[in-house]
Amino acid sequence: MIIRRIMQLYFLFLYLWAGYQFFSLVELTLAGNIADFSLRFPVIETFLPLSALVGLKQLISTGVYDQIHPAGLSQ
Repeated sequence: MIIRRIMQLYFLFLYLWAGYQFFSLVELTLAGNIADFSLRFPVIETFLPLSALVGLKQLISTGVYDQIHPAGLSQ
């Protein structure tokens, strides 16, 4: 039980950190302080494959392709 709680707290802080990094990137972009858009925080890039797996599961189980947010299923 204690290990489960520790893991939940770990992932909570990980997602909060990822959200802060994303917020920082958006703020820097809006302020015009980023000239090169190749700067991306690695933790933000991890969510695309996860979203693609969710979209693939939906496509396989229902046959519906998500047109609004296709994520990694598009080419």
